[in-house]
Amino acid sequence: MRNIVKIWLCISLVLLVGIGYALLNTYVSIKYEVDDAKVTGLTDEHLREKGRLLNELAFLLKVGGGYVLANVVLVGRWLVDRPDT
Repeated sequence: MRNIVKIWLCISLVLLVGIGYALLNTYVSIKYEVDDAKVTGLTDEHLREKGRLLNELAFLLKVGGGYVLANVVLVGRWLVDRPDT
C-alpha cells in the first residue's frame, strides 16, 4: 500500500511541474502576444478575445495547481505521519 502512495505522490509532483510550466508559458503568451502585440497583425477584438482566453487558462491552471499542491501536501503528510505496519 505504501508503494502505491509513493507512486501517487511522484505522479502528482510531475503533474505539478507540468502545470507550473504551462502557467509560465501562458503568462509569456499574454505578455508577448497580447500586451505587446505590435507585430502580430491582429485586430483589437481578436486581441481582447485572446487575452480573455489566456487569462481564463491561467486561472484554471492556478486552481488545478492549487488542488494538486494540496493533494501532495496531504498525501505527503499522511505518508510521513503513518506508522509503519
